[in-house]
Amino acid sequence: MLAGAPDGRADGLQRFELLLPAIRAQATAAGTGFAYKSAAPIGASGFMLEGVTVDLPPDPPGTPPSRLTIRRVVVDDLDFDRIDLGSDGKPGSGPYFAKATAEGIMVTGAMQQQIQALKLPATSMDVAVDFRYDEARKVLAVNRLQAVVPGLATLDLNLTFDGVPPPGAAAAEQAQNDTTLRSASLTFDDHSLLSQVVPPLSELAGMAPKQGIAMLRGVLGGMLAGQSAVSRANGDALLSYAMDWQAPKGPLTLRLTPAPNTTLAEVQKITTPDEAARVLGLVVSYSGTRDGISGGAAGPRVAPGGGASPPVAALCVAKRRVYVVDTSDGTLTAGTVVEFEQGKRCIVRPEGGTADDDMSAAPADLRRWSLEGPGAPLGQCVKDASVLAHKDRDWLIGTVKGPGRGGRCDVVLEDEVASLPMTALRRDTGQ
Repeated sequence: MLAGAPDGRADGLQRFELLLPAIRAQATAAGTGFAYKSAAPIGASGFMLEGVTVDLPPDPPGTPPSRLTIRRVVVDDLDFDRIDLGSDGKPGSGPYFAKATAEGIMVTGAMQQQIQALKLPATSMDVAVDFRYDEARKVLAVNRLQAVVPGLATLDLNLTFDGVPPPGAAAAEQAQNDTTLRSASLTFDDHSLLSQVVPPLSELAGMAPKQGIAMLRGVLGGMLAGQSAVSRANGDALLSYAMDWQAPKGPLTLRLTPAPNTTLAEVQKITTPDEAARVLGLVVSYSGTRDGISGGAAGPRVAPGGGASPPVAALCVAKRRVYVVDTSDGTLTAGTVVEFEQGKRCIVRPEGGTADDDMSAAPADLRRWSLEGPGAPLGQCVKDASVLAHKDRDWLIGTVKGPGRGGRCDVVLEDEVASLPMTALRRDTGQ
């Protein structure tokens, strides 16, 4: 019996080393090499490798080979049991969970020469992954997929799928009809990467950055013609971020909160920005957004089932989280949609409430729910702008009176004028 784990079982490193012959055999068959300088166990299902090298074959043939070096690989938790099921020629499913990081990833050889030829910054990268599949509940949660270019930029992705079939011959076909996306979030936080990569990439494309942005603006304007206010706000955020490539005013975030039971097959049918907003609940946010910058004339929103209706009608879908405006005092309450009553009123149950607390609201009194709060980021304190203000733990509808002292914004609420920090304000998009 192998020693190392607290109960006398093999530790994580020993279990990894048992797989090494197969790993190296696969690497050799692919024309690559794999090695590391030192290693240590992390409990019964983890390990750490230092000084990792992966030799890559010439691509295309005749060019110098490349080498990938990784300062440290830390595997905190890995589903060895399922990997073991696939050894010795037995059918396997791959791991159902893994939590790992790779620090200090760099390339040398041909790949490094290509990066230098493009005048891109020579730097390292860190990557982290954390996922878990629950076969009983058929839920796949990618809790973290992150890429970090130290000091330059960070890209974060997390998403959750429901109805994910277990691995098997028919899994791909089943996923098309049964798998639904519960939520997803993609955030890009630039510190100085764009300012370093945009000029050389623009030179390679044969146009100045301003020309590229003008082209993007034209494309977005065409796509957004006749689309809803929500889609145009998404376009404003995306274009504003592109315009600020030299020094962005915060991260760019794409968040998805699809309607319940939206399958992958339905997602593949999306062709317009409004369909992306309605089916996926797409919201693009950026604190430096310039309202109306993307262009595109406003048009009516078509709700599910056809027919023009207010954009918020699409929010009244059973089990969707929303905010409800209390028209008596202008406050917003978070809750979950129970039903769309006779196609006219939306029944919403407040968070922590029961059926006795259900609220009946007109579709126009709904606002999309997000972790940051209702609405979208407010870039500037502009007179007469419609805003949502976070005050005394409540969200309130208000109108900007004008800039206040100390970088604050004066907002007219129902019965007062409040001077609030910009971080407490969000733009009321009407959805």
